[in-house]
Amino acid sequence: KQMSALLEHRDSPYIRALGFLHLRYTCPPDQLWEWCEPYIEDEEEFKPGATVTKPMTIGSWLERLLSEQRYYGTLLPRIPKKIELDIQVKLLKKTNPQEVAAVVNTVRESEREFRIRKGVIVRARYSEDGKWYDARIEEPGGKPDTWWVTYLPEDEYGNQEEVSVKKIKQPTKNSQKTQKARDEELRRRILDRQRNSATTSDKRDYAKSISTFKTSISMPLSKRRRPDSPPPMDNRGAKTADEVLRKRGQLGHVEAINVYKDNKKQKHDDEKRSIGREKLLARYGNAASS
Repeated sequence: KQMSALLEHRDSPYIRALGFLHLRYTCPPDQLWEWCEPYIEDEEEFKPGATVTKPMTIGSWLERLLSEQRYYGTLLPRIPKKIELDIQVKLLKKTNPQEVAAVVNTVRESEREFRIRKGVIVRARYSEDGKWYDARIEEPGGKPDTWWVTYLPEDEYGNQEEVSVKKIKQPTKNSQKTQKARDEELRRRILDRQRNSATTSDKRDYAKSISTFKTSISMPLSKRRRPDSPPPMDNRGAKTADEVLRKRGQLGHVEAINVYKDNKKQKHDDEKRSIGREKLLARYGNAASS
């Protein structure tokens, strides 16, 4: 009741923003959307930061609060990936109905006229257990009459496999399947955007999921990703392990021992001088205080 009063406070939008920030930090992730959904389209305007020149609505500010991991340089609590994707899909339905309508048309078209092509949602038979699963067509396989598919939902399975057309069939036609396929396609688009934003300047995709051993050995060479090897160290002319370490800019074994001995001797000398000073003070007193 107190939180609802804070979120609906009409004296100042900044009071409401403090309430949403409190929720973002303390609310269990699976209850976050339930609290925030009624305010996604809120039109009240305010300036959330000192550097913000153009006002923004509470709804658009709240959308960013649910979508981003940092708030003005401060790291926000991490939302589990599955819950985060569900929130992003629900946000997309609220804020971008045109894209959702386009996805629905694509799904319905694939149901009306079943033809194997890239992006179509199908049912594919998995080679390991022989069961049928929802899958998305990716691209033609390396063998005749085969296609690469990704098993869905992607956040639960996501593995890829080269499947014969004989093991691909049209998905079941019902509204629940259509809605599920639509949400899966929206998740895929969101993941693609996140991967693109995570791609670094040297074009490395650090957000790409790791392939399993079975998937990697069945992939064609053109699809395999190998990490770059570190630059080789120039150890020429080094005859001992210490010389190799020195060429790498590190302390060798002998130098490390000598540094340790020097530090130990310095500490011992300091303690000896301190003891001598205390004896002199005890015997003659402190001349500076007289």
